[in-house]
Amino acid sequence: PLRDRYGECDKEKGVILYTPGMKRDLRINTQIHEIFHGLWDVGGLEDTDVEEKVVNVLANQLTAFLRDNPDFLDYMVYMLRDNGKDIKD
Repeated sequence: PLRDRYGECDKEKGVILYTPGMKRDLRINTQIHEIFHGLWDVGGLEDTDVEEKVVNVLANQLTAFLRDNPDFLDYMVYMLRDNGKDIKD
């Protein structure tokens, strides 16, 4: 069980744990936050107190961006598939 936290990135098991019952926005923000912790680790960045600050700011800003631009995620998925390879700007 998670105590005093919304989520946790278990780097050894490669899973993200989060507190059940959270509101949707908080759950999404927590998942993004924990993904950034995993990326920080995979990227070989040092585990310092700066990590939490950077991860928190990026997760909050990305969550707000995705909330304000709901079509962007669909666009990204489309572009990452072969469907988007011939689209001209």
